[in-house]
Amino acid sequence: MRPAGVLLFALVLAGILACGKGEQELRDDCPTAGTACPACTSDSDCTIVSNPCHETATCTHARREPVLTVNQIGCNSEYDRPPAERCGCVSSVCRTR
Repeated sequence: MRPAGVLLFALVLAGILACGKGEQELRDDCPTAGTACPACTSDSDCTIVSNPCHETATCTHARREPVLTVNQIGCNSEYDRPPAERCGCVSSVCRTR
């Protein structure tokens, strides 16, 4: 392969690896978590828990008991985290919008 061909191949490969996988699907936790999620009074009570390597993220209460956590493993290509506005207090329950 000529140097120009190698450079072009390297640029294309780098471009493919740099591309994200799109936005994570946001799922609800509190509607099915029972008493683990206290009632919310404002959007600031709600939070998104996610690992950018996974295709899904979870909207939950910031003071959920037990705390909802994710394994923060690394990966080569990450999903974009959903905007915080998509997780809020709806009828006293943290849920997706």
